[in-house]
Amino acid sequence: MRRNIAVQRIKVFYWAIYFNRDSSCTHKNKLTIEKVRNNKSLLVRTSNYAGSIVAAHIDELNIPEIVSTLAGINNIMIICQSDNDADIVLQAFKAISE
Repeated sequence: MRRNIAVQRIKVFYWAIYFNRDSSCTHKNKLTIEKVRNNKSLLVRTSNYAGSIVAAHIDELNIPEIVSTLAGINNIMIICQSDNDADIVLQAFKAISE
């Protein structure tokens, strides 16, 4: 049986990676986070070759609602314990982006 999965765009936010001692931004990029409906997952879209970098930072946050992250070249699938946990994580990322 084939099931339709819809994706809804939620928010665009920015992230930065600081490599310099003076905290000057050496790399800044735009991320888009989306909630995959009928699923307990979130999809984060990054620029090319940034997926694993951003996923590593998400893993370091040790958010209890996140079971795992799966990184591609330009996207990250965040797998949560439940649909409700996915909403909690989504709200947390939206709060960070504001």
